[in-house]
Amino acid sequence: MSTEIKQKYLCDEILDKGYDANIFMSYLENLRENGSDIEKWSIDELKILVENFQQDAQNQYQLDYIRVQQQLSNLNLGPVQSYSEYDNYVTKPTNQDNISQQNNQQAQTPTNAQHQKEEEIKHVVPKHEADDSNYKKTIPCLKPDPSTLSEVEGLHVQVAKYEKKPGGLFSQAYIVYQVQTQPLNIEVFRRYNDFAWLHQTLEKQYPQISIPPVPAKKSTRSFQPLFLSKRMAFMEKYLNKILRSPELKRSKFVEGFLTITQEDAFSKLKKEGDKLVKQTKINQMITQNGEAQCVINQDINQFLKKTNEYLGNQDIIYKKVRKLCKQLIIDFDQLSTTLFSIGDCFSQSYNLSLHYNATIQEKNPLLEELYIHLNNMSISWGNNITTQIKLVQDNLGNWFKYYDNELKSMKEYLKIREQTERDYHNFKLKLTQKKERFFQLGDPTKWEIPAPTLNGIDKELLKNKDFIFQYMFPRETIQEGELRDTYGFYNNTSYIEIKRLLKEKIEQYSKHFNQFGQIQSDHITDLHVQWADLMTNMQSLGFGDKQTTLLESTRFKNNQQQENQFVDD
Repeated sequence: MSTEIKQKYLCDEILDKGYDANIFMSYLENLRENGSDIEKWSIDELKILVENFQQDAQNQYQLDYIRVQQQLSNLNLGPVQSYSEYDNYVTKPTNQDNISQQNNQQAQTPTNAQHQKEEEIKHVVPKHEADDSNYKKTIPCLKPDPSTLSEVEGLHVQVAKYEKKPGGLFSQAYIVYQVQTQPLNIEVFRRYNDFAWLHQTLEKQYPQISIPPVPAKKSTRSFQPLFLSKRMAFMEKYLNKILRSPELKRSKFVEGFLTITQEDAFSKLKKEGDKLVKQTKINQMITQNGEAQCVINQDINQFLKKTNEYLGNQDIIYKKVRKLCKQLIIDFDQLSTTLFSIGDCFSQSYNLSLHYNATIQEKNPLLEELYIHLNNMSISWGNNITTQIKLVQDNLGNWFKYYDNELKSMKEYLKIREQTERDYHNFKLKLTQKKERFFQLGDPTKWEIPAPTLNGIDKELLKNKDFIFQYMFPRETIQEGELRDTYGFYNNTSYIEIKRLLKEKIEQYSKHFNQFGQIQSDHITDLHVQWADLMTNMQSLGFGDKQTTLLESTRFKNNQQQENQFVDD
């Protein structure tokens, strides 16, 4: 089917029938990557999509109609009688209203009457609020369900161990991870796919919250112990991060993930999570107090803009730190190898001295003792450096890997807010341009202002662009307001979330590197003791004392170079 035929079909069904082309293109983009490219679809697919799009638009139209009825009812105005009347987004004045208006107009001066007409219009037609410099609005939304976890203080999760499970006739072997939650003293076993499911479910349930990063799925399975240990550490950070979020902690899916021990019950919960649809309506969002705060101001915008720049620059630095940590592990490995090689040389010197003493009459056992001490010094030193390999891997490499992933997650999270900002400003710009174009045409009947209201507006006011722009095209003005609310909601929640995450990051870094410093201090103490022992032994050796027996030689090579602890991730 040629491109021209598909284009003509879309013109007939979308443009000619009055549907918004930009909304339809966004609809296609959400269904398929590069969906706005007509070559991505067959004519049969387009027919199905157009039919679904038109049906969705009609359903939304009806919902808007009901919402308008409710809004007008709150203003004590008459009901909208038809969809054609709804297109003008206003009701005709009742007889009682007309009589009241006529009596008031007769009793007022022309100036007062004109002022009252302006006030009447403001109550009937949705006002376009153009000023976003300090926009605030509260929208009622959903509260989270009661949660046992939210009542427990000091919750902490440990991914304690992993187990390899054998495969079946049609399945491969797999790994399960033991997840312990304290102080509840509950233990469950979860697969990697369960962690991925939880992550996807929380993204749908709380689209306004920054979800911590989950370990990336590997293209091939790995049962390597070091890989699994690193994945366990990543998963543990992931779950504890979730518990530090006031909103995520109250999710029924988080509670079920950590507490449901029966496989059938957990499978049922997963099916429930799979059915969730990502919320886009503000009144369907879940917040702690059941209120969605929509805020737009220059201070928040500047904060988020600079934060986004900061995260981008930090991402570059963290990648460099991770690369240097890998190099540090290689350097430590090379250094320990060198020390073990030196120890091996002293071991050879000991064996040579032992053979030498066996061939002479005047034996010198202190010669053998000397090389025992030198060998032990080199081996102990090498062991200490080897220990640093795992310390660097756990406390620097894995640590910065997780927080590098968190930086990426935060950047992706801020993109949602940026998209809502673009959607709002693009729509607002197009609507303003449309109003300007129709205003210049000078035909008020094309402005979609209800006829009864339009007839009541003074002719001079019709020429006042600043005044009349507030009330032109009411249905699109409603849509603009909804886009502004969505932008304001994500703007405010992003601001709160980023501040929370940065504060939490400082606390976690402080705690982690305090512990790391204590570990290194203990190792320095051990190394100090080893060198002090060497000094004592060498001093005794100088006095001719032989304190270390040949049995000590069993330490030769017993701690030779360990397996490299670094595995590229």
